[in-house]
Amino acid sequence: KSVYVTEAYAGQVTRINLADGAKTVVAKGLKMPEGLALAPGGKLVVAEVGARRVVEIDPKDGKVTEIAGNLPIGMAPPPGMPPSNIPTGVAVGANGTIYLSSDIENAIYKIARK
Repeated sequence: KSVYVTEAYAGQVTRINLADGAKTVVAKGLKMPEGLALAPGGKLVVAEVGARRVVEIDPKDGKVTEIAGNLPIGMAPPPGMPPSNIPTGVAVGANGTIYLSSDIENAIYKIARK
């Protein structure tokens, strides 16, 4: 068994083997990945906040596919202030519907895939 984590400042998604703690980078080169959920079928859905989009990542080969872009996520800090560090959450329903929290609009969005 393993767990997946996003490493926002490293720009990557990592799999950690629970038996021995071994770490494997699944995808890299992302812009501030935050929320993460496992979708039906085994792919990962990730809020890539720095790119203001939601992507799907295949953990087998690291292929990144955009699901939705130009989203209201990734609130910029006020001038001279540190980042708010309000994480963007992602959840995926049993039917594949994606739910995403927006730190900019204080809302939850529903993304239905076609």
